[in-house]
Amino acid sequence: MRYARGIVKQGLLGEIRVVQVEYAQDWLSLPVEKQANRQAVWRTDPALAGPAGCLGDIGTHAYQLAEYVTGMQPTELSADVTTFVPNRRVDDHVQTMFRYASGA
Repeated sequence: MRYARGIVKQGLLGEIRVVQVEYAQDWLSLPVEKQANRQAVWRTDPALAGPAGCLGDIGTHAYQLAEYVTGMQPTELSADVTTFVPNRRVDDHVQTMFRYASGA
C-alpha cells in the first residue's frame, strides 16, 4: 500500500478517475453466530458492535485504505446496505460509492 501511495503521490498514474476497493469475506455468509462462534456473536449483536455490521467492521478499513492511497476524501457517498442471513440484526453486505471533489 505504501508503494501504491507513492505512485499516486508522484503522479505516475495521472489523474485519478476511479478508486476501487474490495474487501470480500464470506465467513459470515451463514448464521455462524448461532453456533457460539465468539467472533460472530459480538459482530452480529448491535448491543455489542453497534448498529452497523460489515459496514462498520469492514467498510471502515476499505474507506481508510482508499484515503491512504489516494490522499483524497469523499465529498458524497451512496450505500446499499443489505442483510442476507435471515434474522441477522446487522448488515452483512454493503456496496458503497464515493464521489470525490475531483470528480472521481
